[in-house]
Amino acid sequence: IDVKGFGGDTMHMARLQDTSRAKYGAGMGYGLEALTNSILERRKKPMKEIFGVPRLRKDGTPGSLVDVPPVEVLQRDPRFRVQWIIYSAYDAEGTWLLREELQYMLEDMPWFDGQNLYDYYQLHMRNFGKVLTDMERRGIRVDAKDYLAGVEVQAREDRKGHVEAFHKWAFEMIGVDGLAINPASSTQLCAFLFGGAANLKTKVRTETTRVFKVARDEIPDKAMALYRERDAQPNEQSSDALDSDERQPDEFDSMKAAQLKALCKEYGLKVSGKKAELQERLRGHFLAVGQDSNEMQQDDFEELPTDELKQICVTRGLSPDGTRKALLERLRQDVSFALELLSASAEGSTDGYRSITEALEAATASDGGVLKEIMADLKAKAQEEPKWVDVTIPSIEMEPFKFTVGGAPSVTADVLRKLAGDPFGDEPKYGTAYDFFGGGEEGHDACVALFSLTAIGSIDTMIANFLTSLQRLVDHDSRVHGSINLNTETGRLSSRRPNLRNQPALEKDKYQIRKAFQASPGNNLIVADYMDNYNCAS
Repeated sequence: IDVKGFGGDTMHMARLQDTSRAKYGAGMGYGLEALTNSILERRKKPMKEIFGVPRLRKDGTPGSLVDVPPVEVLQRDPRFRVQWIIYSAYDAEGTWLLREELQYMLEDMPWFDGQNLYDYYQLHMRNFGKVLTDMERRGIRVDAKDYLAGVEVQAREDRKGHVEAFHKWAFEMIGVDGLAINPASSTQLCAFLFGGAANLKTKVRTETTRVFKVARDEIPDKAMALYRERDAQPNEQSSDALDSDERQPDEFDSMKAAQLKALCKEYGLKVSGKKAELQERLRGHFLAVGQDSNEMQQDDFEELPTDELKQICVTRGLSPDGTRKALLERLRQDVSFALELLSASAEGSTDGYRSITEALEAATASDGGVLKEIMADLKAKAQEEPKWVDVTIPSIEMEPFKFTVGGAPSVTADVLRKLAGDPFGDEPKYGTAYDFFGGGEEGHDACVALFSLTAIGSIDTMIANFLTSLQRLVDHDSRVHGSINLNTETGRLSSRRPNLRNQPALEKDKYQIRKAFQASPGNNLIVADYMDNYNCAS
C-alpha cells in the first residue's frame, strides 16, 4: 500500500524514550501490544473476548466454553459488523495514538543546545527507519528456484550418506538395533554412547541397555527387514520354552473380553467372570472336546426335567434344593469349575489335541460361526506390521566429559566433535574415541562414524534454517522480504522471517548458500566486512 510518507517507528521512538523496558514477561517489551498497554493504558482485547459465542449444551442453553466464529462470518454477519470494523482499525488507531504520545514524551526530554530527543529522532533515526522500511519492501533477490533447490538435493544426499555411515558402524557395534538408532535423538545417542554412566547430580547410574518404543514408520526399511528375518528364525530361548511345562501364550491371550464372552455364549458356557476366568473356561472346553469325556455341557441341562437336574446335583455332590433356576446355575458353575480345572492341569499334550491351537483349528473347521470370525480376525492382525517396534540399545559405555543441567551425559554437537576429531583432514586429527577403541582401524572407524553424526546435525540445521526457509519465503519475483528492525539490547539490527543477518560463515558455508543472494540484472552487490573495524577498536 502506497502512503504519503514514513512518519516514524514507534519501536524506535520507545527505545529512545526508555531503553530499560523489560524484554520478557506479560505486557513487556517494545511490541505494539505492550507499548499501547503500558503507555496508553489501552489494552488490546483478544478476539475471543470480543466475538466469542458460548457453545450450546445439549439442552440448548449456553455453556461455559466460548468459540470464535470463522473470519468469513465475522466479516459478513451484521451482528459482528460494527465490532469487526473497530477491531480491524484498532491496531492502526493504537499506532497513531502511540506515536503522538511518544512525540510529546520525547519533546519533554532535553538533548543539547536547546533541542530535545524528538529533534534527535527526526534528525538521525526517522530517516534510518525509512531506509529499513524501503529495504523490507524492496527485499533481496534470491535464486531459490534453481540454485537453492539444487543445493538442497545435494545436502539431502550427503545427509543420507552420513546416516548410512553411522548406521553401518552402529550395526557392527550392537547388531540390527544399531540400524534403527535415530541420529537426531539425543536420548538414544546418550544411551548408546554413555549408558551406564552416573548422573552427575543424583549419582545414580543409567541403564547399560535401554529399550525404546519407536513408531514403525520411523524405522529404516533395512532395519525392519532384518527385524523380520530375526523374528522368523527360532532361537534357543523359544525352543526351551516349548519344551518346558509352563503354559505358552495361545490364541485366547490375543482375544478381547467381548470376543471371549461371545465364544462362551456360543458354546453354552458361563459368560460372567474376569477375562482370565473366561480364558481358562474356554481352554478347558476345547481341551475336553478332544477327550472321551462324559462331561455334560451347560446347554444340555436346559433340556432335562427338574427331577433329573436334582439327581445330577446329588451325583456331583451338590445340593438338590432350590428352584429349577437355582439348580441350573449350580450345575453351570460346577461345569465351569471343572473346565477351568482341566485347563489348568492340562499338559502340552492331551489325548485329543496336542495344543489349544490345534483344538481351535479343528473346531473352526467343524463349527464355523463366531469362532471362525474371531480366528480370521486374529490371523489378519497377526499378519499386520506392528505400529511400534522395540529397539534395544546396549551401550558401548564411553566415559562422558560434559553433562546437562540435570546431570545427564551430554551429546551436543561440541561433545560429538570432540569424540570424532577431524579424521578427513590432510593430517587426520582423531578425537577421544580413537583411543577408547584402541586406535588403529577400529579407532579410525569410530571417529569417522561420529564425524558423520556431527555432519548430520550441521546439514539438518542448514536445511531447516536456510535452504527450505528461503525457498518458502521468496515472492513471484524471487525476492525475500525479511523483517528488519532496531530491536536488540546492543542496538544492532535484528532480522527475522528469515534471519538474513545469520547466514553461514564463509569458512562453514559448505554449500555456498551465500551465492544464492544475487543483484538484479545490471547491478552488483557490494559486500562490506566490519571485522577489521572490530579489531582496531579492540
